Amino acid sequence: MIWLMGALSAWGGVDDPVAYWSFGDAASLLSNQVTSSPYHDATVLAGHPVSGLIGGAAGVVGNALMLDGASALRLPYHQDNLGQSFTIAMWYWQATNDTRMALYQSKDNWVASYEANATNASMFMSYVGQNAVGGLTTGLREWVHLVHVFSTSSGTTTLSVYTNGALALTGSVSASYMFDVMQLRAIHVGAHRTGDRFFKGMIDELALYNRALSAGEAQALYQRGCEGMPLPVTPGACPEIGLGGTQRSFMMSVDSEPAGVYQDGWLKDDIQTAPNALGLIDKAARQDDTAGNADGPFHAEALNPKYRVPITTALSQLTQGDFTLEARFSITNAGRGIVMGNFSNNVVNAVNLELHTDNRVRLYVQPSGGVPKCDLYASAGAINTRDGAWHHLAGLRRAGAFYLYLDGVELARSNDVAGAFSLGGPYFYLKGDSRSDATMFSGDIENARLWTRALTTNELASLSAGMLPGGPEVAPDGMLAEYAGLYGPYTAPYANPRYRTRLTPPLANMTRTNFTVETWFRTTNTNHRGILIGSYANSATISCVNLELRDNNTLRLYIQPSLPGQNLTDVSTASLSPANMYDGNWHHFVGLRRDGFDYIYFDGVQKGKWSDTAGAFSMTNNSYIYFGRDMRTGATEFNGDLKNVRLWSRALTAGEVASLAAGKVPGDPAVDVQGLLAAYDYIIPTNSLRSAGYCGSRFLRTCVAGSNTLSLVFDGLPPHTKIGVSALVAQLDSLDPVTDGDNLAVFADGAEVLKARLGPGTATAPALAALRLLGQTADTQLLADCLILGGENLFYCGGETVDHNEHVYDLSRLDALRQISHTGSTLTLNFVGVQNQDGGDEGFGIDRIGLTVIPLKGTLIMVH
Repeated sequence: MIWLMGALSAWGGVDDPVAYWSFGDAASLLSNQVTSSPYHDATVLAGHPVSGLIGGAAGVVGNALMLDGASALRLPYHQDNLGQSFTIAMWYWQATNDTRMALYQSKDNWVASYEANATNASMFMSYVGQNAVGGLTTGLREWVHLVHVFSTSSGTTTLSVYTNGALALTGSVSASYMFDVMQLRAIHVGAHRTGDRFFKGMIDELALYNRALSAGEAQALYQRGCEGMPLPVTPGACPEIGLGGTQRSFMMSVDSEPAGVYQDGWLKDDIQTAPNALGLIDKAARQDDTAGNADGPFHAEALNPKYRVPITTALSQLTQGDFTLEARFSITNAGRGIVMGNFSNNVVNAVNLELHTDNRVRLYVQPSGGVPKCDLYASAGAINTRDGAWHHLAGLRRAGAFYLYLDGVELARSNDVAGAFSLGGPYFYLKGDSRSDATMFSGDIENARLWTRALTTNELASLSAGMLPGGPEVAPDGMLAEYAGLYGPYTAPYANPRYRTRLTPPLANMTRTNFTVETWFRTTNTNHRGILIGSYANSATISCVNLELRDNNTLRLYIQPSLPGQNLTDVSTASLSPANMYDGNWHHFVGLRRDGFDYIYFDGVQKGKWSDTAGAFSMTNNSYIYFGRDMRTGATEFNGDLKNVRLWSRALTAGEVASLAAGKVPGDPAVDVQGLLAAYDYIIPTNSLRSAGYCGSRFLRTCVAGSNTLSLVFDGLPPHTKIGVSALVAQLDSLDPVTDGDNLAVFADGAEVLKARLGPGTATAPALAALRLLGQTADTQLLADCLILGGENLFYCGGETVDHNEHVYDLSRLDALRQISHTGSTLTLNFVGVQNQDGGDEGFGIDRIGLTVIPLKGTLIMVH
């Protein structure tokens, strides 16, 4: 024992966890022995966790947490109260391995996790930022000490895994991916993130640290357990916000959050100054079926970025016999991507053709009953399927076997045990399947086809070589549906410091004839050049089109054909005066070529007309067209906001331009949608939450499905009979107040003082679906009158790929919240956001939370 204590002193203390559970006492099983309170204790996630020992086994330190394979805990600890360097330590004793088990996992993802790698396995995989760092095989019915040390430095988070005091594994991931994109939102102990894959056995001496333990400290924890010694922690009180004395007001911004604020399901988020890093989504595209099948056509509706085709009776019969799914593709994203399919997480008769991770391709066939009857993987080998070149992929059933072909060569086959079945679900998808997640295809697809027969090897080789059905090489018989080019919707990913989209053939060839580029803009940056739309690359040999603001209140359309020595058109207008394009209002700017002339329009009025000398050319020797800049970066970048950016393969008429400037949209009777190649609603490089009064660089945002609770605990309130509560509240993204009952509620000492069902303001999700004040139904107009900003894309969350109408409300304007009956010297305020999706899809934002203690009549208030 003397040696042990000396070693502990040398290694440093381990007596400073932020949370610790010894599980020795059944009556205080959930109590956090560092700070026990409703905001610090564990809660039961599932089943009936108990304190004790299994089958007479010895404990580490007295009794342990017993989990029966249907029980688990949830810890209210997350990246805000643990930080980006933290440690999770525990002892575990695995009783059986008859199911797939998770010892612990972060809620909603696996950025921090220790989970069995398969059913009936005792190998546990450790994860950091959803990256596996390796597996450890441990024995059954024996105590194992586990320490996961997460250390963040210079933008990288490293996980060091210690078992029984020894370093076993390490692995790293981008800290931004772990804490910004994915986020550590809470911790499940004894269960998977979805509340299943339960652990069977015991857990003891569970400790969390808000720092990265050293190797010596990990060894010290192990040695303490070996000696049966608990952690020597000193219990602490639950922190509160003390008003004290005569203080009668409190105002909190998230940037200066005091002790006494507790969030479960809310996390601090940045008010970003950069746009959504996942990119803008083109709203223009539709794909027509060109196969000419008698049972068609099967036109595809754009869902951005995938497409869906209604599964009619004819289409559902695709999988009754032999069939072929095939397409040419070009992609550089190394992740997973569904070329086409209808797989759903629910049981549905499905077939998917996919690119998978690690340069693999896949044909997945799932008949009735939900049991996969074919899951055919194959490595592409020496062919790099993600090199951006065009490749051909085919999956088919032929005479009792399934096959995968890549670039005309057979990669794999398996016996067919699926038999005949009909496709299930309402839709078949291109560039995705029934799910809305990261499996959607992020490249280009052309000549995608569905066949009710098995193509031959020779036919597949011909298609791979660029031949088309209808010639001598490939008979068109059995071609059910064909989609010539799934280039759009043209997702425009963020390319610091603006957006860009690839100049795939339809976009690159728009300059072969008449064309139009147009946008709305607003800026107050006077006498500054700014590229609104552009592909200029500072080279006479690279073709381009630019739409620009120039100095001195002038506009410019710049057209440069592909080859040196050809004419170029360099068009500028005279001053727009008396119009002022720098006034901060929205203005409409159009540049187009129409029948041998180039035109510029401003706010619907023609400002210039010039003979076009560039002629027909393609921008195929250019890579991208940008929004807010061109191929260059620097002084030419636009400083302001863009919206309704559109690219057309025809010249708009003067009447159409005037209609667009008057607020009409493509598809309106006054503006024919024909020729619309790509359209983007918003390109706003600044975040309007600041304009709404969010005063710092961070705010709190709901992050998890279900109830998200933000609590402020006050003490020392002076005598009073009423209080006032205020906050800035934002509805973010796609909340569903009607269909899913998403809502925000405020409670004072458990009594509801406000409940509002907030949404983005669409036909099915109104901005204000219902309102209650002080427990009584109220007119929604009362909250509508508190609107600060609304109806725009106010916020870039970094996880959403569509734009939403969002709204910010100032609750201090509600009279009812300024007159809440209350007399106690303590107070708990709860802000509860309820939503059916996690923070990447919908949420609430809150900042500037205030409390006013209204003085009793006759109170003397001194003003200095």
